[in-house]
Amino acid sequence: MQNQRYLVSPVQSDYAEGAIVSKTVLKKQTGNISLFSFGKGEALSEHTAPFDALIQVVDGRGEIIIGGKSFLSGNRSEYNPACRCTSCCQSR
Repeated sequence: MQNQRYLVSPVQSDYAEGAIVSKTVLKKQTGNISLFSFGKGEALSEHTAPFDALIQVVDGRGEIIIGGKSFLSGNRSEYNPACRCTSCCQSR
């Protein structure tokens, strides 16, 4: 089997006041890459995912709760929960 390389071009998501905008960048059986933008005060409800997660904050501030622990995030923050535990996100 040949080595496969993937190049993901920069993808942007517009902000919408009072809403969460979601874009799927890549969807495979082994996992997904999704881009979310949150309007101020918007939040994802607590949930579990079937895959390990990587959360990268590109712009803005918010609170990320992973396995019951709260983290305040800012620009360029990155979180990689090593478990498939419950998590939720809220913008500030």
